[in-house]
Amino acid sequence: MKNRIFGIVLILTLLLLTLAGCGNYGASDADAGYASGSGESYLASDSSFSLNSSKKISLASGSSDVGTSLSDSTVTDGSKLVKTAYATIKTENYETAVTKLQERIEELGGRIDSEQYNGYEPRSATLTIRIPVEKYATFTGEFSSYGVVTSLSANVDDVTTSYAETLAKKEMLEQKVAKYKDMLDALDGSAKTETVVSLTEAYYDSMTDLARIQKTLDTLTDKVTFSTIYLNLDEVKSEAAVVKDSIFKRIGDTFRESVGNLAENAGDVLVWFFGNIVEIVLWCGILVGAFFLVRHFIRKRRAKNAVSFEKTSEEKVVEKPVEELKTEQDNTKK
Repeated sequence: MKNRIFGIVLILTLLLLTLAGCGNYGASDADAGYASGSGESYLASDSSFSLNSSKKISLASGSSDVGTSLSDSTVTDGSKLVKTAYATIKTENYETAVTKLQERIEELGGRIDSEQYNGYEPRSATLTIRIPVEKYATFTGEFSSYGVVTSLSANVDDVTTSYAETLAKKEMLEQKVAKYKDMLDALDGSAKTETVVSLTEAYYDSMTDLARIQKTLDTLTDKVTFSTIYLNLDEVKSEAAVVKDSIFKRIGDTFRESVGNLAENAGDVLVWFFGNIVEIVLWCGILVGAFFLVRHFIRKRRAKNAVSFEKTSEEKVVEKPVEELKTEQDNTKK
């Protein structure tokens, strides 16, 4: 009986492994198809997606030598670097700080791409600032003059390879456009209509591709030429209180972040559960069925063993008086 139970469990295990293998095979095929299909064509059309390398620099809050740290962290030996900084400044002189920031940005030849101001107390400003790359370290090094720097981090992305490849694609497309244009100019009245239509379509397709590549190149050039700073400026009643209470602020921020992560993870679990509800029900049904099947055979086996034990006990009880009777008869004869 134990062999039968073992065999049933083994068959169920093999069935589960087979179904899981089929699922993985299907997923692998889907991934392979994506890699060899649209994903590959996307990467081929936009090499900057896969060829950029990046490194992140984190700086201590409220550092007075921020500019030096950022400057020392970047390499400018002909590489195409995209520099981005994120900063939060607390100030008790909000209007003065805003005015000084705007004037300083203009002095350095920069610009504000987006700005959002909250006029309710405590007031705040959220700015996306673009600064010439050669003035990047200077500008970030002056943050402490506007208030208390409570957070500051920076990214440096190396786009040298993608920039060079995009530039090469542009030159290749320019040559193709010029070639098609010369071919169209060389056509005379005897040219076939199909030839004219084909060359015209190829010419305008190449022009479209050239415009797209030019836009990508312009975007890369702008990011390399002008560094981006995302700045939050918050009004406080006392800058000294910000420094004293910074540890409680960090605890609160960390707690809120953990709660946000918990909510996000819970959402992911719900999406996974309801998205795979059919498979989950199927597996639960198989496991529950296997459990009751094994339990049935175990109970049946126990019942059979109990009946066998009772029969054996009754036989022993009956045989014992017969043996005693025989012993008494033998003694009487003697």
